[in-house]
Amino acid sequence: MRDVVYVGRKKLRETNTRELGFSRDERKMFINENLAPATRSLLRKVNEERKKAGWKFLWTVNGTILVVHIAVLTVGYTNVDTSSDLRYQCYLSEADTDATRSFGRSAPITTDRSPPEGVQHTSSLFSAAIQVIFPAGDGWDRDGVGPFYCEASKPGRDVTRVTTFFRRNDAKFISSNDLVTKTVNVNDTGVMISMTSRSNPDASANVITWRKDGSEILTLFRGQTQISFPNPIQTSDQGIYEIYYDNERNQNRGGLYRLIVRECTAGKWGPPECYGICDKCYNGGICDDKSGLCICPNNFKGPNCLEICRTDGGNRFGLNCEFQCSFGNDRVSRCHGRLFCLPDPYGCSCDAGAHGLTCKTLCNTTYGAGCSQTCHCAGGGSSCNIYSGICTGGCQTGWSGDNCQIPDECEAGYYGSQCTDKCHCLNDDPCGKDTGECSEQKCALGYKVRNGQVKCQECEGGTFGLDCRQQCHCTPEACEKQRGLCNGQCLDTWIGPYCQRISRLIPVRVNPYQPSSFTCYVEGIPLPDASSVDLYRRTGEINDRTGITRRFSIVSGSERAVVFDLDSVYPQEYGRYVCILIVENVGYPSTPVTNATYVLPVIEKEPVIVSTTSTTVGLRWNAWSEEDEIGDPPLIGYDVFVKKESDWVTDQRVNQVTTSAIVSNLTPDTDYKFRVAAVREGTGGTGPVSPWNNTITRCRKPSASPTGLQVSAINPKELEVTWEHLPSESAECRSGLTHYMIYYAPTGSTSSNSILVSRDDSSCVIRGLDTFLDYTIQISASNKDVESDRSSEIIGKTIEEVAPSPINVAIPRSTTSSFTVSWSTPLPSNINGNIQKYIIRFKQIDPVVDGDFQMEEVLNGAFEGEHTVVDLTAKSNYSVQVQTVNGAGPSNWSEPVNAKTIPSGGPPSPSVGPIVGGVTATLIIIILVIILVLVIFRRIKQRRLNAEPAEPTAWPPNTAREASSKYGNSAYDDTDTHTHQNPNTDTPNYQNLTDPHTSDPGHTYEEII
Repeated sequence: MRDVVYVGRKKLRETNTRELGFSRDERKMFINENLAPATRSLLRKVNEERKKAGWKFLWTVNGTILVVHIAVLTVGYTNVDTSSDLRYQCYLSEADTDATRSFGRSAPITTDRSPPEGVQHTSSLFSAAIQVIFPAGDGWDRDGVGPFYCEASKPGRDVTRVTTFFRRNDAKFISSNDLVTKTVNVNDTGVMISMTSRSNPDASANVITWRKDGSEILTLFRGQTQISFPNPIQTSDQGIYEIYYDNERNQNRGGLYRLIVRECTAGKWGPPECYGICDKCYNGGICDDKSGLCICPNNFKGPNCLEICRTDGGNRFGLNCEFQCSFGNDRVSRCHGRLFCLPDPYGCSCDAGAHGLTCKTLCNTTYGAGCSQTCHCAGGGSSCNIYSGICTGGCQTGWSGDNCQIPDECEAGYYGSQCTDKCHCLNDDPCGKDTGECSEQKCALGYKVRNGQVKCQECEGGTFGLDCRQQCHCTPEACEKQRGLCNGQCLDTWIGPYCQRISRLIPVRVNPYQPSSFTCYVEGIPLPDASSVDLYRRTGEINDRTGITRRFSIVSGSERAVVFDLDSVYPQEYGRYVCILIVENVGYPSTPVTNATYVLPVIEKEPVIVSTTSTTVGLRWNAWSEEDEIGDPPLIGYDVFVKKESDWVTDQRVNQVTTSAIVSNLTPDTDYKFRVAAVREGTGGTGPVSPWNNTITRCRKPSASPTGLQVSAINPKELEVTWEHLPSESAECRSGLTHYMIYYAPTGSTSSNSILVSRDDSSCVIRGLDTFLDYTIQISASNKDVESDRSSEIIGKTIEEVAPSPINVAIPRSTTSSFTVSWSTPLPSNINGNIQKYIIRFKQIDPVVDGDFQMEEVLNGAFEGEHTVVDLTAKSNYSVQVQTVNGAGPSNWSEPVNAKTIPSGGPPSPSVGPIVGGVTATLIIIILVIILVLVIFRRIKQRRLNAEPAEPTAWPPNTAREASSKYGNSAYDDTDTHTHQNPNTDTPNYQNLTDPHTSDPGHTYEEII
């Protein structure tokens, strides 16, 4: 396979990288072969023998080292239009006489007509030569202008091409330095091609025009006779440059010049890195940038071109000076007038001792091919041989050697007596001429100073690089010493043929399903291209690149870091991420990444509901623990989630030290579910939600109070309350109302009682009230959670009840025809209603008189009174009783008392009744004063109560009754309690609770009439 590729490389000779779409520059393409160390060692030894033999080129095929020699001699090259001898000869060395030679045109200058076929030289002395002869006529005086080549090839060998030139004698342009080629090094600066115009254009409008390689017009240099190349020079600048007057190109009178660009900087070889140090080339020799060997000009040979083929003349050329222009006439200038071209990067030159357009002008103070070399002869009449450079009077100070070309101070990179040994110092610094020791013993890549030595020596033991400190990734014999390039034979874990591998895959950890970047580090020599590195998410046997983009790569140290952007990073359970290095269409995976995402914190228990209102719910949960719970820290808080109907929404986030929350702005009387999730730092850090807990928010307060409130008295101790049902929408609760609450209290009281009534009722009977008393009544409606505001107040008053019997009935005095009766009412005096009058009945009992009681009315509403009954019989006993009458009717009669009129003519005498009254008169007066004080006190207190709002507190019994004598009066019934009853049912009993004096503080009392 190697030989097939190598033989096929000659097809690339006419092709460049731009034509194949590899770059915008026109770069020639080469195929280089890496030799194993053992083969390289063999090559080095053979090179030593090659130098001794004077050979110039070496190639390898299947381990066999081969040499190829080729040289082209051109006759009549300057006068195509006038010469009768127009030809070029192609010479092969004896080792290559079986090679096949071919001929052609190197560039289509005005025409692409191929030259005549080559023919063998007729003389046996020139058996190594095949020549192309341009016949007279047939248009060759025109088509013979241009570059032509000779190529030599044979199976398993490299194709070697040498280009020569022909021009017309009347050419309008010639090179300013009389040369047809120039060799420069890549990155050289100040490179220029300069041509001289020998005649004017046929027309003034015919402007100077430049072309490259026969096709590309260089408009930038239009009208100029020189080309100054942009710095630095590049290999794409190499080519054949043509200059002519516009509209006159078909005359073939333009000028030609070939620029050759070595692919390495001066003194280096082995592109593209060019680590190799060229052999030191003397006497005009050129270092081949592909092999590092010297291509020697005419009359010189040897590995460093130091050997002079003929000291007194020319007529010697070829790799070993084996060819002559004439064997019969060995004149020193026999080869003058000829153009000699050698393989690149040498180019073309005149024979030794001559220069100029026709190569016939002898050198003056210079020597060698094309008179390009400087003599270093001592002064005082010493002369320099123009063919060999040998000085007749010795060398100039600082120079030595056969022809005074070896400097006393070697050029940087070389040492030894002839400055041909190589130092291999770091940065190509100079070394000691005698020892080869580098400054501070710092060596170039691939070399180091071993113990006990002073010179830099090549790395061994599988090491390479600076001071041989880096280890190759292949077996030692397969490792290239400068860069560590391997030619197979890789160590374990390294992938052939270049011994590369994935060193590591580093993710930027993020929370699951968040964007991130992964960096895949690869190493090897050469470093793998970024295009050969890929990233996948591997699930089972499936590699998925969805959402993965290769963004860029950078080289850091010995690694290439290839960075990938990921739209969403999946957790481990959905696949692991793998970096893959593709080598020769085979993918080699890295160790899968298992920690690309953080583990989100998990809350395992549902939150506890600690409070509920109509619009808020209070939650509490257990704190997440790094030690006891699933997930990666750090925790930054908790998210609270709420579900009203079908969708869960995030309500709020609390910080990590808080384990409770109040969820607000909820809808009353609504089913809600709640759950929480722990949140770690970073976007998407919310962990799995906890199990849920649920509750129903409380109902709102009913939006209205019951209306249509009415009250009516149906019994002395009962009031009936009615109202209108509250509309269902006013309940503000799906379950509607649950009950009504009736609040009642004596008007002006600071406390009240309440009765709970079914939501189905619209009326209620309040029982156990005090007689003839004003009551303030309100009603509210309640749903299952909240009570409405109370309704507006309404006043109801219980009806009157029959008053109790008067007490303290007495007969304070009497006369012969009258007696006076006095009495009082139980306290409080108006407990059962307003007193309208009193009725006094009396009946004579001694002596007994038939007939009914006599009645007298006393129209007085006072609490006590006196009345004198007149027109009575003297000295008679009467039974007297008093009855109180109010709006409810007459009371029971009081206990009877006796009244006795005195005999006629006697002084008024108290009867038994008056005696009793006289005995107690003082006490009665005292009691009356006390009563008056109490009444005044109660009135003041009542005024204060009226000024203060009633409080909805319990209503205690009225202890003021204890002052009443009702407890000893059978007219009172005290057994009822406060109850309510539907008015459709019977009323069982009544109860007096309130002192009427407190309910009517503005009441006035009249004297007895």
